[in-house]
Amino acid sequence: MEALKLTRKVYDEGLEKINSAVAGDTAYLDQFEIELEDGLNTASVMEICRVIQDSSFEGKVRLMRICIAGKNVKVKCPNGEVEKFKLSNAEDSIEGFDLFRKEPLALWAIADTVYGYVLKKSLRPSTPAPAKAETRTSKE
Repeated sequence: MEALKLTRKVYDEGLEKINSAVAGDTAYLDQFEIELEDGLNTASVMEICRVIQDSSFEGKVRLMRICIAGKNVKVKCPNGEVEKFKLSNAEDSIEGFDLFRKEPLALWAIADTVYGYVLKKSLRPSTPAPAKAETRTSKE
């Protein structure tokens, strides 16, 4: 096996790839299509609030795991390949699935998609009721 020699340029090239994956009209991450034929599990209010408070990658992945556990997940990758997987429970490892070995960014795409969907469906900010005009009646 040949020695691996790296320079700082590899870092720059890696960042370029990530930037093209997440930005622009044809961002790589936007090209993943996730289908959940059985829908999603409902996350607890605590889990939803926890991930809103700390929207880190780990938080999003945890929410994703809870929401897809026991569900059939079908992912169409940007290259057109379709992969299916199913977590038995939220603590299952994703390392063994071909999808994540072949397309590591699929995890990012699925986690962001589930996070966005949960936020969209869970948060219903109410608008304040209009203030009632005071009416005064005079007693004459």
